[in-house]
Amino acid sequence: MEKTATSTASEGHTVKMLRRQLESWREVLVVLHSLLVWDKPFYPAITASSVSIAFLLVWYLDPSVLTLVSLAGLTITLADFLVPQVVPLVVGGHSWTGEQERRYEVIVNSIASAMDCFASSMASLTSLKASRPKIYFFTVTITLLTTAWLGSSFNNLFLTYFIMMVVLMLPGLHKRGLLHKSTAGLLSRVSGLMNSKAAPADPHAKLQ
Repeated sequence: MEKTATSTASEGHTVKMLRRQLESWREVLVVLHSLLVWDKPFYPAITASSVSIAFLLVWYLDPSVLTLVSLAGLTITLADFLVPQVVPLVVGGHSWTGEQERRYEVIVNSIASAMDCFASSMASLTSLKASRPKIYFFTVTITLLTTAWLGSSFNNLFLTYFIMMVVLMLPGLHKRGLLHKSTAGLLSRVSGLMNSKAAPADPHAKLQ
């Protein structure tokens, strides 16, 4: 019980910290959240086309890794400097509504939960390394070998594009229930296949 209370207090502190840090980005985050959860039917098309255009531009220009990283860092730096100054001038503080505030709360809580989940995963991995080093070694080795094989088997830009597209589509798929239906259907098929293979053969079938 003490561990749960400590975890809850830590998550609450993270939420408060994120609220302060992301305050100047709240209008942008609300718009992005609306886009990612598909509040309107054409939002998936906007997301897919935007990502596709960005990756097509990278493919066409074919910049070096250092140039690409530098441009990405420059874009993040400019956005971090300009957004807090430009957004209040464009939208104004009077346009912030209660619905937007509730959506902002959901966004902050989701980010805090993701951070807590990542921290818990790292803690579990560290605990596994200390308690069962062989299992830790084989798990990490197999995972890294698998990712290395994927990186050598597929084009890096295409693989990054695919991963980015899946990540950006997951919130909308989850909200519409499509992710749950797809996962349930896949698990049902796998379970049926395993049951059919495990079922004993009918001895009367050969006689007929």
